[in-house]
Amino acid sequence: MDEVLSERGSQRRRRRGRRGGGDGFLHEAVPVPSLSPLSLSLLLPLRIWNEGRRFWRLSLPVGETPDHPLANPFGPTSPSLEPVKLDPILVIAGGNELLKDRVEDYARRLKELGKEIEYYEFEGKQHGFFTNEPYSDVSDEVLQLFKNFMSEL
Repeated sequence: MDEVLSERGSQRRRRRGRRGGGDGFLHEAVPVPSLSPLSLSLLLPLRIWNEGRRFWRLSLPVGETPDHPLANPFGPTSPSLEPVKLDPILVIAGGNELLKDRVEDYARRLKELGKEIEYYEFEGKQHGFFTNEPYSDVSDEVLQLFKNFMSEL
């Protein structure tokens, strides 16, 4: 279905039908609510949360929750990671990531268990910032962190 914003006001036109002819197109004008940047910023986390729920449902064993040990290493049914020997871990988070607090807690708790971990946070950045802006200065900085981390192993 094609959606085209009209030049006049905030209306959306939808064209329905088969492209090859037949019954032609049905034109329908639908008012589009005016969304402020604040309301858009509130909708994005809801969308991400819904997509996250779908991701977990597809990734975990049937009937399990995101507290399953595969998804939450510090969950109520997860075994202790204290006796587990882990290779050094590099954790990079955007300061505006929806789950930044969870990522930061993960890094902190591993460090408390004596694991070798490096945590870097990039202020004002969203999840995937260095892949969304691959030719930016901040992506170069992340690549340098990768190089430094890998060379120290």
